[in-house]
Amino acid sequence: MTHVIDMPNPKGNEASLKKFKPKWYNGTTQTIRVPIALAAEILDYAHKLDESPLQVDEIYLELSTVGSRFQESLDKQQLLTNQLNRCQQDRVKIADLLKPALKFPGNNAAPIKAQIRAVLALLDDAQKLEG
Repeated sequence: MTHVIDMPNPKGNEASLKKFKPKWYNGTTQTIRVPIALAAEILDYAHKLDESPLQVDEIYLELSTVGSRFQESLDKQQLLTNQLNRCQQDRVKIADLLKPALKFPGNNAAPIKAQIRAVLALLDDAQKLEG
């Protein structure tokens, strides 16, 4: 068994100590366990990530692209929601136009035809909006 004795350096002081320059730009480090066969490659990759100022720009660009795609998706969803709301409103209008037509006497076709024309006009307007 070996004994280690910690002895103070009588000549040491802060001014005589060599300043330590960190090897990493992104702050403090942490010890991790990796397979020995991959250690050098992983360390090399980590240094490239640490030294690359473009990485932040690339991440920002990617996030911007994702944000743009997300906004496009939201816009499409809003458009579809608006179209669905218009369809539901048109359905109510059509029902409101057709219900009174059921009460017209059978021998008087003119009011029924007028209601049918109104419904067809509403359907034509809806089709023009879709196109």
